[in-house]
Amino acid sequence: MWPSVSECRQTADQLSTLCGSPSDVSVHKCISDLDTALSDIEEGLDDRELELNQMLQKAQQCSTCLDVCNALSHCLDTSAVVSCTFISISSLTLLIR
Repeated sequence: MWPSVSECRQTADQLSTLCGSPSDVSVHKCISDLDTALSDIEEGLDDRELELNQMLQKAQQCSTCLDVCNALSHCLDTSAVVSCTFISISSLTLLIR
């Protein structure tokens, strides 16, 4: 198991204390690199979350459209035109929203 970021920071602080100021710059550079990498990962995760939410929204719209198509198909296959008209109009209203 990899250490957490806070454990890395704590170890870096201990290392800086033990080694003194000459190595302090190197230790802080490593922590800065760690912060940059973590920031890049978080940004990538945020981008991916946005993409997945957009795909989910489109999939839900397609599902609603498919439901409308199925309802219309049912209307064509039966003689219940009045009830199917109601179903189709209410379904299309959902798509417009």
